[in-house]
This record gives sequence, structure tokens and C-alpha cells, in this order.
Amino acid sequence: LHTRGGREVFTVNQPPSTGKIVRTDYLAAVLTVVLLSFWGIYILLVITGDIPLTLWAIPMILAVISAVLLILLVWRVRGIQGVFSRGREATATVREVRLGRKALAQVAYRYSYLGQDYESRDILMATQRIERRLKRLSPGVRVTVVVDSRQPRKALLRDVYQ
Repeated sequence: LHTRGGREVFTVNQPPSTGKIVRTDYLAAVLTVVLLSFWGIYILLVITGDIPLTLWAIPMILAVISAVLLILLVWRVRGIQGVFSRGREATATVREVRLGRKALAQVAYRYSYLGQDYESRDILMATQRIERRLKRLSPGVRVTVVVDSRQPRKALLRDVYQ
């Protein structure tokens, strides 16, 4: 517990696991699904004989694409874990909640950190677990966010990653 500017600010030391991030964060989930789908389709086509094993160009192209996707996925997971590792809790006010199509959910909120006001938005997977939590939210409801102490414009809803 720290006091800054007359406000209590809590340190959050427990970052979410990679699995929790992939199941919660929309971008991480999409990157994972695309990565696994590319290789799954390729393996299926090899098994069915539609692509001969001697055709080396396809796995090479898939390897390059996979490397890019994997780098992006690691960057995203580490970024979220970094916010939690060095982050501070703050109270935010929900501005908007959207439970959309295509497994997408969004929550927009406002918060203050060290006397400065910010706005942020989380784009999440619309799983049953997350939908249950988000249905309790509406504009004006107060929630806890984790604010990146190095880049206070970055914040994440604490409870959806727990």
C-alpha cells in the first residue's frame, strides 16, 4: 500500500498466467487461434494426401508466419503481465459495456492516476465467465483497474484477469 497525492495506491504483484490471458484478451486469443489453425489445416492436408510431404515451401512459409504470430503473442502476453507486475490499482468508472458478436466484449472506463485523468478500453473474449462479470457492469459503476506505473495511459480491468 502506497499513498500518492493523498490517494491510496496498491501494488499488484500477481500477473495472470499465459493461459488466462489467452482466454481473456481478444488479441491474444485471436493470435493463438490463427497460429494453431494454420498448422492444424496443414497437418490435415498432409494426412489426407492433398499436400505432398516433399513440397517444402508450404511449411517454410508457415514457419515464417508462425514466427511473426508467436512474436506478437509473446509481446501481448508479456505486455499484459508487465502491467500487472509493475502496476498500481486505481478505481475507474465504467463508461460503456458492449457484448458484441464474434466473441468480442468491450469495456470503456475512466480513471485517475497520480492526479491525471485517463480513459481506456479493454477488448475481451466474450466467454461465459467474462459475460457473467460484465453483465454486472453498466455506465457509472466503479471498478478496479491496474494502471501501468510506467505508462499510465495503459490500464486493465483487474477482475477479468483473475
